[in-house]
Amino acid sequence: MQLVATYDTGEVVVGEHHIDNPGPEAHQSHIVSLRVTPEATINPKAQAAILAADLIVLGPGDLYTSILANCVVGGVEAAIKQTPAKIMYISNIMSRAGQTTGMHLVEYVSEIKQYSGKTPDIILHNTKAVPPELLQKYLAEGNHPVCNNCEPQSYNVYEGDFIAREPVVVVSGDAVPRSLVRHDSVKLSAAIIEYLKNY
Repeated sequence: MQLVATYDTGEVVVGEHHIDNPGPEAHQSHIVSLRVTPEATINPKAQAAILAADLIVLGPGDLYTSILANCVVGGVEAAIKQTPAKIMYISNIMSRAGQTTGMHLVEYVSEIKQYSGKTPDIILHNTKAVPPELLQKYLAEGNHPVCNNCEPQSYNVYEGDFIAREPVVVVSGDAVPRSLVRHDSVKLSAAIIEYLKNY
């Protein structure tokens, strides 16, 4: 099974690796359609877990190749629509060139709603500034911080410091591009548990 992305230019790209690593000429392009080939169907155990869940957490991860890639598997969207579980979206810290360039929180949430069939009940959004030396590396690659551009009261957005203190150390010989800035798992788990306690 492979991921297939159709861009606003009409180009169709097959395979997660190729979607994640577009050439510079595609950095300003946007994905308008996502699917898998051949068609796949949700595992019954996964379906049962979604329907029985108290909370479904979407993220963190690349919007199209990590999060929405799951939603385009047959039956996943239907299960999310049917579940009584609350939906939490952990928003991206930085954009991804060739996928989400120019997009900010409201655009990310719109895509989540389109492919999952539900608007998140709560969104965790980082407001801690990215260290300048790391930010410059992202800017040089055509990326930018994801800002909260939601209208007040339009979404339930919980803002805070969710960035890991230490930058990611890239292993020598690793050919896959890695995020230099990531969420802190301890900070996220604390926020998730607090939300579960209060809803």
